[in-house]
Amino acid sequence: MIALDDWLASLPEFARSHEEGEIEELFEAAAHGELEDSGDETSPIKPIRTDPDVYELRRKALSKPLRFYHAEPEILPDGLLKLHRHIKSSGKDQQTQIDLAVDRYRTGESSRWNRS
Repeated sequence: MIALDDWLASLPEFARSHEEGEIEELFEAAAHGELEDSGDETSPIKPIRTDPDVYELRRKALSKPLRFYHAEPEILPDGLLKLHRHIKSSGKDQQTQIDLAVDRYRTGESSRWNRS
């Protein structure tokens, strides 16, 4: 998460605002059920874990592959429970990031990601 925040903070103000707006639009589309899993690497959403159900939102921002993990608990039918976000690097690191998101969901730990 820190690397993503640092990267966004390093961008010129206009670029940062643009990227943050694109990220917000991605989450709004997900919250409204407007995203579908296309089954390939271009898919903007992908289910990555069951029990609990955790989803990955994907976005390429400039040269960075961004990943956002969220859950959609039954008690919040119109909301997304944001669990973790990061810049994708390696496959091994990716699984570590997913495990962190799932652990946060299971333990109720805050993601420290204060954006809505």
